[in-house]
Amino acid sequence: MARAPVALGLQESRSKPLSPSRVINFYLEPAPLGARAPRAADGPLSSVGGTLYGTPGIKPFTSHGDDAGKVRAARQALGYLYVLVDGSLYQEDESGNKTICTGDTIPGSGVAMMTDNGIQLTVLSSGECFVVVGTTISKITSAAYPANGVASIDTLDGYTIFTTDPEAPVAVFGPAITITGITKANPAVVTAPAHGLDDNVQGLIQSVSGMTEVNNREFTIRKIDNDSFSLIGIDSTSYSAYTSGGTIKKVVAQGTGQWFISAQYDSATIDALQFASAESKPDPLLRCITVNREVWLFGSQTIEPWQDSGLSPFPFQRVSGAVMERGAAAALSVATLSGVPLWLGDDLIVYLADGYSPKRVSTFAVEEFIRKAAATHGVADAFAMTYAQGGHSFYVLTLPSADYTFCYDLTTQLWHYRQSGTELTSAVWAVSCLVSWNQNVYAGYKDGRVGILDLDTFDELGNAIRSAARTPPLYNDGKRATNPVLELECELGVGLDVGQGSDPAVMVRWSNDGGNTWANEHQAAIGKQGNRVNRAIVRRTGMFRQRTYEFAISDPVKRAVYGYRFEPIGASS
Repeated sequence: MARAPVALGLQESRSKPLSPSRVINFYLEPAPLGARAPRAADGPLSSVGGTLYGTPGIKPFTSHGDDAGKVRAARQALGYLYVLVDGSLYQEDESGNKTICTGDTIPGSGVAMMTDNGIQLTVLSSGECFVVVGTTISKITSAAYPANGVASIDTLDGYTIFTTDPEAPVAVFGPAITITGITKANPAVVTAPAHGLDDNVQGLIQSVSGMTEVNNREFTIRKIDNDSFSLIGIDSTSYSAYTSGGTIKKVVAQGTGQWFISAQYDSATIDALQFASAESKPDPLLRCITVNREVWLFGSQTIEPWQDSGLSPFPFQRVSGAVMERGAAAALSVATLSGVPLWLGDDLIVYLADGYSPKRVSTFAVEEFIRKAAATHGVADAFAMTYAQGGHSFYVLTLPSADYTFCYDLTTQLWHYRQSGTELTSAVWAVSCLVSWNQNVYAGYKDGRVGILDLDTFDELGNAIRSAARTPPLYNDGKRATNPVLELECELGVGLDVGQGSDPAVMVRWSNDGGNTWANEHQAAIGKQGNRVNRAIVRRTGMFRQRTYEFAISDPVKRAVYGYRFEPIGASS
């Protein structure tokens, strides 16, 4: 009988009859030399072959009530696991004991992320930021905090890094300066004792009584002295008379590329002088991340690395010659693993940073799915997570609107699908965030629960999951053929003591038209507990000119697939 690997990874062609090969909830691990796994005909593992192992299940850790919402963000910080469920923040210890954090109210929707400086946890939710010390939540209310909110956060050298909202057209302002008078003149003269403003800066005037014509407008000023300035080009002789009150705020930054930092080890303190711009191109700034003691600013067309040079008043400066002409298609697709950034590029290709150069890691198959998703649903809501387990390192990219989750294994350089449930149609992996802590990988789930990724668990928080692998096409030079005997080579005798999985089976179906239509599923037993001499065989599968097989396991048992064997008989026409 001929032997072949079932599949290596996601290798579907744009033309399915050429190759519909894929894996769902399986990933390849190279087999030791001399192992029984059949070798691939080509590819990065052609010399050693490999075993398809089922992706880890999720065992329970904590829950947050029967009506809990989605786990929106989580972080290991200050000796605890912090978990944000809708607008409720929990502090959890390694035994699963949890305490709800109290104080100011965190919005329950929108983009959420966390960072910490070793002393404080900072939580971003729907543009607002909060500082958490212990279990006390305090909203950041600094006068210099942008009125249009914040899009992303991270931390480096004790500074909390913030990026402004790239879609909001309003400016970033400095602290309010008190106004005590405005003349009816040409130009109008404003009295603001010790204002500290220079010539040609812009300022926003608000809350003036009487001369309301100047409220909520930005003006360019000319300094007269330390206590007064004029509004260039403004004739206020026809305005109402000033009576009292009002403030002016300096426009610190204008446009879409602004970012700023907090005081060192104090996320709540923000100085209006601590703002900068990503200016290599006028593209919107989407995301900041820290990479090997640098701040990387991801725009829609470029990436700018900055480093802490200890300068004053702003300590960061752009890394010379390091700007990358490649942006991000989705802000939340940016993630790092062991100091290496990965992201979905503005050209819909997935990249890994090789130094300061983007390196393509997606395949034509993955890029075709992303291209179709972008055309049909858009990919702005794509988000990514990373984790390492069992010697493998994974970048997990979810496209929620398209119902797909792709996973890239940096160890083998192969892709697979990741999904929850047992449906035959596509679905996303229902995990919203991943956190590594105490040699475990914690997974925030869509229903408010937190679990632990576990290689010896074969369901997701009690819910069945389906692992499937489709073979490359069998082709008999256009002649008709049959497979009287088809056998899956896998670990046998893995059945459970009782219940679902006590008599596990592999489900086998096949397609004769490149995966467009499928025959009904057939079962082959993979062995009750200890029955390791069983053979997972399907017979009399019919006649074909081209054939693709799919092997799937949904029982909550160990999944280790080495290859498959088949006995082809060809015909003359």
